[in-house]
Amino acid sequence: MRKVRTLMGLCKGLQTIQVIENDLPNVAWKITRFNVSPKSVGGLNNTLIHGARLATDMRGLTTQLAAGSANIDWDSQQIVAFDMMAKSAPRVTMLDPENFVVQDLFVDNLSEFGVYYHIEMEMYAISSDEQIIYQLKQIGQDAE
Repeated sequence: MRKVRTLMGLCKGLQTIQVIENDLPNVAWKITRFNVSPKSVGGLNNTLIHGARLATDMRGLTTQLAAGSANIDWDSQQIVAFDMMAKSAPRVTMLDPENFVVQDLFVDNLSEFGVYYHIEMEMYAISSDEQIIYQLKQIGQDAE
């Protein structure tokens, strides 16, 4: 039987929210959908970027989208998904299909304005060995 979990909420400007604190052994979550929407209907204009990302760890990540910059740290193994939108550009959404969340998950709003977030994820039963491998993947590949 497929177990799906849906999380929705509001992430205020430049706010980071911990949405999962998984301390269950042999349980992993795979993100299947992540979308954000501006808090206000009139909040989407030609110059503002609304975006958020899902991260398994916030240490060492860029804290916001600077003017004219869209650095979301996608090259970091900590980022499992992001969604960005502006009125003058198409929506950009990416999910890491190889990443399973085995510990913490954070929603990180990258703009100064509030966004609503919607996360869908599937629960998987994993072995103890797989759990260790996913933990190492999330922290080990960023070592320099």
